[in-house]
Amino acid sequence: MQDNIIIYTDGSSLGNPGPGGYGAVIIEGNNRTEISDGFRKTTNNRMEILAAIVAIKKVASKGKEITIFSDSRLLVDTVQKGWINNWAKNGWRKSNNDPVLNIDLIKELYELIKKNKVRFVWVEAHAGIEENERCDVLSKTAAQMPNLKIDAGYEGVKTQDNLFSAPTEKPVSTSQSPKAIPIDQLSESHDAKLFLVNVNQKKQIAVVTKSTNKIEHLFDIGDYQDFVNKLNKLKNA
Repeated sequence: MQDNIIIYTDGSSLGNPGPGGYGAVIIEGNNRTEISDGFRKTTNNRMEILAAIVAIKKVASKGKEITIFSDSRLLVDTVQKGWINNWAKNGWRKSNNDPVLNIDLIKELYELIKKNKVRFVWVEAHAGIEENERCDVLSKTAAQMPNLKIDAGYEGVKTQDNLFSAPTEKPVSTSQSPKAIPIDQLSESHDAKLFLVNVNQKKQIAVVTKSTNKIEHLFDIGDYQDFVNKLNKLKNA
């Protein structure tokens, strides 16, 4: 039985600040889970922190040791160098007495690492580490999805469930919205839509669950026709 859960995380913001997303890959023995989500306006650092928070919450109830691999020096040093503990002791102020940035997320991360055995390890970005690269794709794709949530901690607005709420204000103007272009729609019996997105200057097709707005699959354009053929066989089965 494996006692250690391995997690890779990443976050991105298109414009910083701008539409942003996080991605995480959770590996527990032979089980592998991907999670991601996007917000209409946020920052890279907030998404890096949020990726770790969401991933830890997903596995915390299992009571196992957690190792998180991240390419964010700031996130890793915040925990591993004990900065977060010092900030808590100093009333959430840095050594120069400046207030800690992204305090809503930092406090939440602090509570999680107090209650769970979590170790952070830095990895170099875009160095060919498969799961790190995958998290980069997930986070950037999530940032391009339609109907993005509000990052209440960044925008300073109140929503029913705070950070994780869907937008309750008036819609964002088209010029501010992430550019995800609907290129097809499955039959009404299927809970999915397809979107054309740009990931690292490469066009890909994202399959998004309509009810949850979650990314389920990413396809290279060359694999799209094969996907459609398989889908048609499924419909006719």
